[in-house]
Amino acid sequence: MTTLAGYTFLTAAGDTVASFDAQLAAMDTHGRAANWAATLAAYEGVEPTSGISIASLLDGTSQQFPHAFATTTYWGSNASADEFVRAAIGGTGDAAGWDDVSRREMLTKGAGYQVVRQAIFGRLRSGIEKCSTLGGNESAVYDWEAAYALHAGSLEGSDGTGSGKSMYALADKRCPQFDTCTTGSHPARSNVLALNAWTVGVGAIRSGDCFGALSASQTIEAQLTVPLVQGSLREAYEVDPNGGAGTADGVVEVAEGWAFLAAILPEIALCNASAASFIRTNLALSLDGANGAWVSSGFRAVKAAFEAEYPCLGITCADVGGMLDNGQPIAGFEPCTDAPAASHDDDSLSTSVVVAMVVGGLALLAGGVMLGVGISTCIKGSKPPRETTITMATSTSVSAGNGV
Repeated sequence: MTTLAGYTFLTAAGDTVASFDAQLAAMDTHGRAANWAATLAAYEGVEPTSGISIASLLDGTSQQFPHAFATTTYWGSNASADEFVRAAIGGTGDAAGWDDVSRREMLTKGAGYQVVRQAIFGRLRSGIEKCSTLGGNESAVYDWEAAYALHAGSLEGSDGTGSGKSMYALADKRCPQFDTCTTGSHPARSNVLALNAWTVGVGAIRSGDCFGALSASQTIEAQLTVPLVQGSLREAYEVDPNGGAGTADGVVEVAEGWAFLAAILPEIALCNASAASFIRTNLALSLDGANGAWVSSGFRAVKAAFEAEYPCLGITCADVGGMLDNGQPIAGFEPCTDAPAASHDDDSLSTSVVVAMVVGGLALLAGGVMLGVGISTCIKGSKPPRETTITMATSTSVSAGNGV
């Protein structure tokens, strides 16, 4: 059986889907040469093995699950990710007037972290919906494994130490910078937690435990948010001349930061519309000398706005970490501190937990769209439990935390 980035597939998904990342690699190559026609062809073209194109990954997902619905509502379009990529390729819309390097950063990140990420979430929800209507079956398992194939990609190799272009590679790229690798410089803590949840979820689907799979999907979606938060914060720090590094040229770093942020702004807005507006005001691609300076409120204020929404996003300060400079913490960029998890009587559950369970149960019974919408509602102020142990695919364990 095929093994990619620590996961051994039970279905053919690893063979039929994972090679899509060859198209992401081709987009990057053509973008570096400013060959925009070839870049567009790589985006739209069908990869011979996988039989899919990056551009087609969003087909049928715009209204099927909460993340896509929130994204559609926030951006006012059910094709916002596709529009983001095409604007970068064509130098139109928000990308008009930006240089070739900035456009390449936007198109590759837009394809890998918006289009592909939404397709990952769509596959997860599709598998859960099939579980709820059909019970444990190979089609539902295939959807979940197709989601992992999209997360990892074929270029990562069996152990995840390859040169991938998708979400898995992004997390591994960020973890040495933020001291969030489990050991050394690989793998990222978020990748390990996501892999564990994928394994649990596939097992739950096979046994017909649809609720268990739904719970696992929440962990996966949260952990795939972590490197995008890290990327947004990193670029904000580099651009800010007051309280940040102030070393960026103010062009490509802004484009990179916007590409990271655009992927998660709808989720932040669901948690706190004011926080999303504040962050967007500081990092929007459209800012310039006439419309306002980038990071005008200062990096530390932007960082604090992100951190206030971590509980609602399902992530922790330990998940995100703090950026390092030559292995040393950066003043003002240290990890935040997670509040202690709320304690409850042994024989009772908190009201918020009961509400979540009831809504979740009703959503499961309803199936279809309600399956996803009900469970994904965030209970403000609730804090996700801290992970204390990370179980690797090899069944060994390492302590959770920053850079063990």
